[in-house]
Amino acid sequence: MAASKPIPISQAILATFDRSLASGHVRFSPSTVHTIATPIGVNFQVRLVTALSSKPEGYGNPASISIPSEKPEKLRSDVCSRPRSPFLPFEPAMYVTAFDHHNVLLNKFSVVRGHVLLTTKEFESQFNPLDGADLSTTWKILHNDRTFISDYPDITVGSTEKHPQAITYLCFYNCGHVSGASVPHKHLQFLPIEDQPPIASLFLSEAAKAKYQQGVPHTHSALPFAHSFMLLPPNVNPLNLESLYRSLVAHAFSSAGISPAKCLEVQTHPMLVEGLPAVEEDINPPSYNFVMTKEFMFCVPRRFERALDLSVNSVGFAGMLLCKTEQQLEVLRLDVGERIWDVLKGCAFEKTAST
Repeated sequence: MAASKPIPISQAILATFDRSLASGHVRFSPSTVHTIATPIGVNFQVRLVTALSSKPEGYGNPASISIPSEKPEKLRSDVCSRPRSPFLPFEPAMYVTAFDHHNVLLNKFSVVRGHVLLTTKEFESQFNPLDGADLSTTWKILHNDRTFISDYPDITVGSTEKHPQAITYLCFYNCGHVSGASVPHKHLQFLPIEDQPPIASLFLSEAAKAKYQQGVPHTHSALPFAHSFMLLPPNVNPLNLESLYRSLVAHAFSSAGISPAKCLEVQTHPMLVEGLPAVEEDINPPSYNFVMTKEFMFCVPRRFERALDLSVNSVGFAGMLLCKTEQQLEVLRLDVGERIWDVLKGCAFEKTAST
């Protein structure tokens, strides 16, 4: 018998994931995790997933959003005939729960149990900045708000007992055509992690907490590329998250000597509205990666989508990289972990002299 009591979102996610995996609707790729220490004290988690290369184009493939080669006239005429989103409509088996403006959907091609997407109910472009609704809903998921189990008619209260209530999530947003974005429909992603992402060792140390003021964007001297991070006050008002996010992104692009104006605007170019990059490169807004936990935000402007044959998205800058082959993994082990920083520096911008 189905229950109507509310349960933590994390329980709903895991129960739905297990159900959809058992029914064959979720495709789960086995992986092995390898730790690579680096000289500045960030111990990267590198996940080897040999099946990753078989993931279809247009749903989670980092190479699927790229600058097209067709003429602009042909592209504009083809836009309406292209499938814009795998989320409209979404597969019913992927559905976890809904908020006012968003759906929570399972990641159909997962390498981590419980990886979910927060998608806008109506189509919005992945080139657009995050807004207040995106961020306030993100805050609810990060804090494991409760949802009603009645959304899941075949899940009973007893079946959730094996799912821990206290799960830490890493939220990330790949914005723009060289950010590692996978589909044109605006979506944030939530990855369950054991504690904190590896990059947090720089931001959440006692020394860092004493040095860096909360709610203010900073650059960290140890990171060898343009970026910005912000420590979040524990009692932050979710309604203020949008202004904090915008100041973070602006500071990150300033650290690269680039104006942040275009990436903080809702896009109006016909191609960008569709979530597709414009042929005219100078029209495309700058790309960036955004990472958020309950404790901090982190933003990295992007110059290239890959370096040393490795595609990188937000999770990579958080300290968790994906490799498709043993050879890629061995490359990252070179030079006592320095090669990892070569990959990230190759995808990002250099800091300006002032930062």
